[in-house]
Amino acid sequence: MAQLNKLLKVMIATAVMATTATALLADGTKIAIIGGRTDDPFFAIVKKGIDDAALTVKAHGGTVNYLQLQTYDNIGGDAANLIRTAISQRASVIAAPD
Repeated sequence: MAQLNKLLKVMIATAVMATTATALLADGTKIAIIGGRTDDPFFAIVKKGIDDAALTVKAHGGTVNYLQLQTYDNIGGDAANLIRTAISQRASVIAAPD
């Protein structure tokens, strides 16, 4: 039940993000998303949702860049570095895990 609850939360968050992104999009909007490894079963589902939402973003002239953690050994520091990378890429929107 806990797994299903987590999955539903991810799906809802992805839907909200896609809707928000669609409402805010202007030509050239760059969205950077920080997440876990795509070979992780949880983040594979998250990445699928991001890829689906990216189609809408791209249709409106924007881009989506998924920046993934390489390991989970130093999550805080590695996520912070990926956020710095997104900033250096001049992302208009940055979504990161808390």
